[in-house]
Amino acid sequence: MSSGRTSVCGGNRVTTQCRRAVHDERRRPRGVGQFRAGSGVTTFDLRTADGRVWKIGPLICYDDILEDVGRTLGALHPNLLVNITNDSWFGDTSEPWQHLALSVFRTVETRTDLVRSVNTSVSAFVDATGRVYAKTYAVDPAKHAVGADRLHASAALLDGGHTVFVTIGNLFAYLQGPAVSLSSDGSTAAVGGYGDNSSAGAVWIWTRNNGIWTQRGTKLVGSGAVGAAQLGFSVSLSGDGKTAITGGWLDNNLFGAVWVYARVHRACVLST
Repeated sequence: MSSGRTSVCGGNRVTTQCRRAVHDERRRPRGVGQFRAGSGVTTFDLRTADGRVWKIGPLICYDDILEDVGRTLGALHPNLLVNITNDSWFGDTSEPWQHLALSVFRTVETRTDLVRSVNTSVSAFVDATGRVYAKTYAVDPAKHAVGADRLHASAALLDGGHTVFVTIGNLFAYLQGPAVSLSSDGSTAAVGGYGDNSSAGAVWIWTRNNGIWTQRGTKLVGSGAVGAAQLGFSVSLSGDGKTAITGGWLDNNLFGAVWVYARVHRACVLST
């Protein structure tokens, strides 16, 4: 792994957003520019004074809230993520802050620092652990005219993208955990995994004792299921944690089915 640091300036500056609509020349007014649809996600080379070349991973506008875009970019092992955004139409509202909060996940998923340059909204530096360590503010230019501003900080140049998430994506969530239900006292949990066993699906019951979670019995499967039912796609526990209900929406060629389990002597059995 190689690493380094460089000074980067992220400020509130005007950016041009490219929408799919302008890719059609017949719908594009003259003088708007020469935009073309890209062939895919890419990185740009940045050569520093010492002669080293670093890969910059661009995220345009809402790209930084899309996990699939971040994962694809992470596979190219960028040394730094850079987001250029125009949030000006939202003004001084909660949206710019929500946008920043969602972008944080891309740094954690790829273990790469992120620099955001946002027009009239929150420019920021986010490190590879998701910590926002420098930021500006949001402003509504129609109400409060503010001149150009600047934000200076250092960002780490890491060999990014070498993470489990970049390699396998949401596989863990697909296999176990997309549906979770908790009893009212927080001591019993039902965890669905609709991708288990080639999408047959399953549910796991966990109980907490003295702060330690332990799986109870074997996984619960769909007795009488027809085909890949994806049992565990939805799951719910009763308040006392003694009854669990789970759905398998693909059962019997999309007819769907529901299974109910009751806890008897600490073991869960299928109710009939």
